[in-house]
Amino acid sequence: MAEDLPLTRLPSYRNTELIGADFAAHVFPDAGTVEIRLTLLDDIWREIQSLCTENEWSLEEGLRIILANGLAWLKEWEEDGTAARVRYANLSSQYAVMKFRAFQYLQAAQTLDMKINALRSEGDMLRSANEHLRAELQRLDGSVSAAPQK
Repeated sequence: MAEDLPLTRLPSYRNTELIGADFAAHVFPDAGTVEIRLTLLDDIWREIQSLCTENEWSLEEGLRIILANGLAWLKEWEEDGTAARVRYANLSSQYAVMKFRAFQYLQAAQTLDMKINALRSEGDMLRSANEHLRAELQRLDGSVSAAPQK
């Protein structure tokens, strides 16, 4: 039975000069790689980790699979043309973006609140130092006025 199957011989790259980037350029001529850095909310990250664990994927492999499947899914929905499904997908993605922005704004508000409190404390300290220096100035003015003149 195995004899009936046509065998195609794949080229051997073992003894060629195609190594590393040259090999990748030869085998995947239109593909390049990019490195991304992405900030996510904790709940989305936990879902990704859980999905990777359930499917026994490494995190790196799982992220590639999730991104590729998500891209394919979105393309399929666009081609399908079902307006309600496309609208739902758009609304879901907009909600995720708004949720993340709200999280960022909350962090910024907390940072500003801390800075305001620090400035208030610094202002109180400067007022106190100013009052102390004015009292010291009045005391010194009084002692200069009371000093015998020659």
